[in-house]
Amino acid sequence: MPEISNDPILDELKAMRQRMDSLFHESFEERDDECLEMEPQADVGAWHPPVDIFENDKEWMMLADLPGILEQDVTVEIVDSRLLISGERKTFRPGNNLRISQMERSEGRFSRAFLLPANIHKEEINAELKQGVLKITVPKSTLAESPRKVTVKAG
Repeated sequence: MPEISNDPILDELKAMRQRMDSLFHESFEERDDECLEMEPQADVGAWHPPVDIFENDKEWMMLADLPGILEQDVTVEIVDSRLLISGERKTFRPGNNLRISQMERSEGRFSRAFLLPANIHKEEINAELKQGVLKITVPKSTLAESPRKVTVKAG
């Protein structure tokens, strides 16, 4: 359920982000099956850490900005043909009679999903969190399946 706010400018910015994410996702749909692609983000009001994807002949590399998040608060999983990144940025609780005057940092649970191509080594995917940046490497497989002829039998 989308988050409701009293700020029409913030609502319009969130809607614009959703439209841009949708356009970005559509551009991936025209690419071939050999690319690592982002899945669309469902909830506009939720926090979605930004992720950059790079590629060379040997691997894909993903960089996700996760400042202030500890290693134990991040999970990277491969489920079927998806790579899932999820976790939580803990809520800051001001003490010493402090009141919130302004709050811009996103917090709470997050989740990102990426469709993996068929030509990868799933068992060799690595993830490292260093200085607030999650780096995930997805090695490409150079083994191409050879064509297999299926014998047709008379019935």
